[in-house]
Amino acid sequence: MEQAKDALDTWHAFLEKLTPVNPVLADHLSQWKNARLSDYAEYIWQGLSRERNSVVSTSFLHALDRLNLKNGDGLKKSLVNNATVLSAHHTAPIFHPIAFQILLLANAARNTPQVMPVLSTDWVPMDNLFYPRGVLLPAERGLKKFNIFAKSCNKICVSHMPAFTKPDVDKLHAEISRAFRANTISVEQYKQYSSLLDIYFYSEQVLEQSQFKDQCSLLNQLMCAELFPNQNFAFLNISDIAKNVIVSELHDEASLIRWLLMDESARSYFISLLDGESACWSIRQGKGSILFWQIKEGRMQPLLHYAGNSLSNDGYHQKLTAEALLEALEGKNIIPGMALVFSLLVFQCGLSCVGGMRQIAYNRVIKNALQKVVLRYRPEFARQLDVPADAFAAGVYPCLNNTGQPVSVTEAMLQPELVNPAYGGKPLTEAVLQAADDILTLSG
Repeated sequence: MEQAKDALDTWHAFLEKLTPVNPVLADHLSQWKNARLSDYAEYIWQGLSRERNSVVSTSFLHALDRLNLKNGDGLKKSLVNNATVLSAHHTAPIFHPIAFQILLLANAARNTPQVMPVLSTDWVPMDNLFYPRGVLLPAERGLKKFNIFAKSCNKICVSHMPAFTKPDVDKLHAEISRAFRANTISVEQYKQYSSLLDIYFYSEQVLEQSQFKDQCSLLNQLMCAELFPNQNFAFLNISDIAKNVIVSELHDEASLIRWLLMDESARSYFISLLDGESACWSIRQGKGSILFWQIKEGRMQPLLHYAGNSLSNDGYHQKLTAEALLEALEGKNIIPGMALVFSLLVFQCGLSCVGGMRQIAYNRVIKNALQKVVLRYRPEFARQLDVPADAFAAGVYPCLNNTGQPVSVTEAMLQPELVNPAYGGKPLTEAVLQAADDILTLSG
């Protein structure tokens, strides 16, 4: 009884720390304090679909058709039945603990979709958290970065990087060897990482890809086939989808997104509501970018000067007409920003995006802003906004070994016997508390 009280006190203390930095997530977690991981995973794949009042848009399904995916028909069937996607996975091989945790939690459900869709956010710089410039691997203390691209690539978008080559992998292998000789990684880790390079990074199938984003998606696909042999995945680069969907919506006179972008009153109100919000933009502080980012030499440049019918920075001017936006999107001069992408995916395409610690908060902010704009100007769009925006997958330690320590992705792939097969029965509170430091740090 005393142990149960101590655990409850620890849980309440964690929520008290989380509430000031992420009240949406704190409130969400408080509703699941008595659940198991499998209960929450079941909610992700079954409960969210029951809460939705919309269907997946034809523009999103058509964008999938254009990808010519091997499992495309199965993916579309899964999305029609259940329009949930994992959306906290950045484009990089899945060695990062958070990326691995997302997939473990999603697979804890009793009933998973025929094909599990994972949106890979490849409109991120190469020095993003998930470290797509190389890999983050367990070291003797914490994680260590191992680079496959030069430091000069840091700010280039993943979506604009050419593929790595065999000599690049040779350099990665040499860096891992140097870490072993410096006693940064153990002999066992060195053997593990060398085996993973041999199996995956030197794979002809991976090396024959022409773009890094496609190599990342393929690496994730191949690794997941090893980690989760009974589950099919589709890793989808957002750059292959969102642009085509926005182009389609700009041609549709009845589209919520077209109206939001083309109606100056609605657009200005929406911009004002999200000004200063986390992960959106701050005109006063010069942070983020309003609606779109300019792409220059593969790097994202902010557009923070808004003049009613245009966006600009010191070297670029973008008219906000359908024709000008279509031309800029097709010419790869701009990409949609985070607020526009999630408005598109969740409220236009009808998807339930299950993301990370901050995503659960800013999707709520975006939804609230859209609701205010719609109720003021076009209440007939209100039904499209009646979809859930509150679910998260990143930020738990679902899978532990017999000694109670998290299992790394490298350990799981090379020693699957280390993974406790009954991890789905673990209390959600326990998994969250073991990741408490990460959740608090990344929620701010």
